[in-house]
Amino acid sequence: MTKADMILEAALDLFIANGFIETPMDAIAEKAGVAKGTLYYHYKSKEGIVDALLERYARRLESELGPILADGTMTFREKLGALNAATTKIIRETFSRLHKMRYIDIHQKTVTISIATLTPLLMRLIEQGAEAGICSKTHAREFIEIFVAASQFLFDPEYGTERMAERAKAISILTEKAFGLPPGKVDDSYIAHAEFSK
Repeated sequence: MTKADMILEAALDLFIANGFIETPMDAIAEKAGVAKGTLYYHYKSKEGIVDALLERYARRLESELGPILADGTMTFREKLGALNAATTKIIRETFSRLHKMRYIDIHQKTVTISIATLTPLLMRLIEQGAEAGICSKTHAREFIEIFVAASQFLFDPEYGTERMAERAKAISILTEKAFGLPPGKVDDSYIAHAEFSK
C-alpha cells in the first residue's frame, strides 16, 4: 500500500469514527504513520482527501468494468450480468464506508462521480448491443444516468434492505423496457447481487 493510500484509509477510518469536521489533519497524519509534510504533499485539505477517495472509486470502476466490456467472448447478457456483479461488489466495498463518514455532501458527490464514470462505460455495452441488433440506444445515456442515480440510493444499505430483492426485480424490468430488450433478456443477476447490501 502506498503512503497516499495509507493516508486515505486512515482518514476514512477517522471520518467514520469521529466525523469529517471533528477530524484534524494532524490526527490523520498520526493514524497513517506519516509526517505532516508527507500528508500535505499528497493532500492539501480534508476536502482533497474526500475527492481522492471518490477518484479512487472511479478508477476502480474503470479498471474492473473495462475488461468486461472489451471481452470478445461474452454475450450481451453475460456482460450485463458481469458488469452488474462487479459494480455491486465495488459499491458494497466502498459506499458502505464512504456514506458512514458523516460528510455533508458525500451522497451528492458519490452520485455525481458514479454518473460521470459509469455512464460512458455502460453506454459502450448498449452501443455493442445496438450494433448486434439486441437493444435500442434511443435515450440510452439518459436512462443510464437515471438508473445510476437511483441505484446509489435504492441499493445503499443505509436506505434499508428489507425490500432489496423487489427493487432489484423492478430495475431488471425497467432495464428491459428502457432499452427495448425482450422479457427475460436481463438475467437474475440484479436479484442475486442485491444480497450485497444485506
